[in-house]
Amino acid sequence: MGHAADVVTTLLERWHGPALGTITGVTDPRPHPVTGLVAATGSWWPTPLGPPRSRVVTIDDAGAVSEVGPAEGGSKFPRWSPDGELLAFVTDRTQPGVHQLAFVSADDPAAIVDGPAVPGSIEALAWSPSGDALLAVVAGFGAENAGAMASGRVPVRPGDERSGSSPSLRSYPGIVPHDEWRRLWVLTAGGDARCVTPDGPNVWEAAWCGPDRVVAVVSDRPEEDAWYSARCSVLDVHTGTEVRTLCTSERQLGVPAGAPDGRWAAVVEAPCSDRTLVCGRVRLFDADTGDESRPGLGSDVTHLHAVDGDRMLVAGLAGMSTRIVEYSVARGEVRELIRTDLTVGPREPACWPTPEGGVVFAAESWVRAPQIVEVGPDGVSTCRWSGAHAGTAAVSADSRGIEVVRWTAPDGWDIEGLLAVPAGEGPHPLVMYPHGGPVASWRQRFLGGYAVVPTLLQLGYAIFMPNPRGSCGYGWDFADAVHGDMGGKDTDDLLSGIDALVERGVADPDRLAVMGGSYAGYMAAWIVTRTDRFKASLASAPVTNWISQHFQSNIPQWGRRFLPDTDHFPSGGYVDRSPVFFADRVTTPVWLEAGAHDRCCPPTQCIEYHEALRQHGVPTDLVIYPDKAHSVPTGELLVDYVQRQVDWITRWCPPR
Repeated sequence: MGHAADVVTTLLERWHGPALGTITGVTDPRPHPVTGLVAATGSWWPTPLGPPRSRVVTIDDAGAVSEVGPAEGGSKFPRWSPDGELLAFVTDRTQPGVHQLAFVSADDPAAIVDGPAVPGSIEALAWSPSGDALLAVVAGFGAENAGAMASGRVPVRPGDERSGSSPSLRSYPGIVPHDEWRRLWVLTAGGDARCVTPDGPNVWEAAWCGPDRVVAVVSDRPEEDAWYSARCSVLDVHTGTEVRTLCTSERQLGVPAGAPDGRWAAVVEAPCSDRTLVCGRVRLFDADTGDESRPGLGSDVTHLHAVDGDRMLVAGLAGMSTRIVEYSVARGEVRELIRTDLTVGPREPACWPTPEGGVVFAAESWVRAPQIVEVGPDGVSTCRWSGAHAGTAAVSADSRGIEVVRWTAPDGWDIEGLLAVPAGEGPHPLVMYPHGGPVASWRQRFLGGYAVVPTLLQLGYAIFMPNPRGSCGYGWDFADAVHGDMGGKDTDDLLSGIDALVERGVADPDRLAVMGGSYAGYMAAWIVTRTDRFKASLASAPVTNWISQHFQSNIPQWGRRFLPDTDHFPSGGYVDRSPVFFADRVTTPVWLEAGAHDRCCPPTQCIEYHEALRQHGVPTDLVIYPDKAHSVPTGELLVDYVQRQVDWITRWCPPR
């Protein structure tokens, strides 16, 4: 175990050490409406092991970075007022994880003024068209977080924390506690605060739609499970009443946008496995009549931004490329601003307008460290700021780059993914690393975005990151194909990808491993019930028993939507696609990991599979991190986590 820890620690020290305490990553860039000065959420590493911390920054035309806001805690969500005089943001300097409103003046960014306090944590922030108020989505104390937000709950009030020796209590008095709702608030720089929806509905996302209304994704209950059947509605900002329900969906809704003059509203409809990860098609409405149109925009849409009463910026995925267009609502015309192979996001593509008529966005690639890119009205791209430094140069110099690979599934569908190979000639030992979701996708993040990727490459393993059906960016039918068939044809996509790489001479068929987290953890647990070709399997935060998952997870609707024949519960897909019921078929050694506070994929899923495998004599280890939820550990535990993964792979699938 010591050698793996040394490799991981050395990698992180080389990567982050040369730039400790400086801003090396930025997201959510917002140009000043007049000068173009970019405000963004910056990140910096206090130690090589992290975790990184967030701080609002500004970036001038020369790429110089200035830190804004309090040095204590973290800050994010910078938002310029329409006249550019104020910069609003949120900070958790008072209580970690609970973000409250603050302001600085454009003329004096060092003078912080606290905004009015709200009961909970601000998750979204937007200025009104007139600039006299801010719209805020506030998650109450104890509100559930999405799996893509690391699961768990919004921190409770200070003083409510329970020590590790106190009894654990789950209480349901017949109604959801008042604190656990997400509510809409209107806040002002003068200190006023008004709750728009004190009696519901639960507001997941919202955007201004004129001066007196908002378009919002709402549900009648606040539990995370309720989001999967949420609707899109227009709300009166003064009374909170639902003026009009614009649409419901058999799939999911997100990313609402509204015209500043209130004439139209839009929302993205998509097959989704996680809130905050929405990638699909646009539904556009007349906000007064509810009349609907569905513009064809040439990509799977991930972000909408109303520029004015006619123009809407749209970012989305076309395969693994990002496509940004401007759409005229009045004329129904699409004007492409840029199509790039850079990974814009990094989670999903988003962009914001510059005063000159261009756009800015955060981007990266396999060999490019995170940066801010500006595209002018003439379509010319420039790097506004780069997080590259001696450390990123050192670790990227070790890489041989990454390749987009394509193959044909058994039923004729075209599938693609990413392949990184180590130094030397193949065939290589190979680790297949599917993405989570299942509705998500791999794109070219810097060195894969996770420390385990360059670590395994350094040890001589090839890394295969496939985008099977269910992945976004390949059209509605491709993403929706996993709906009702998780663990079915998507499994065939993965296995046929391995076949293609073996046939090419890239992968050694006798030295294959599979690993992943969340949906990919499920797949790592499931695929070894279908084949014995893998020498090692590593499943983080998996589902292994869909019956117990239904009753123990906080998102049972997800399972019922993504598995076949669940109307015949508890038979059908709840049995046929559960790895635990096929443990007698497994010969591959399986490593399992979970977070004790994971609500969407509870640690009991790992315990069940571990015991089932043990009873059938299959080598298996189980690790449960006591303070972790649905996320990769950080700091010293990150080294422990990657070390254990590497040790398992090298033990059962040695590189040489």
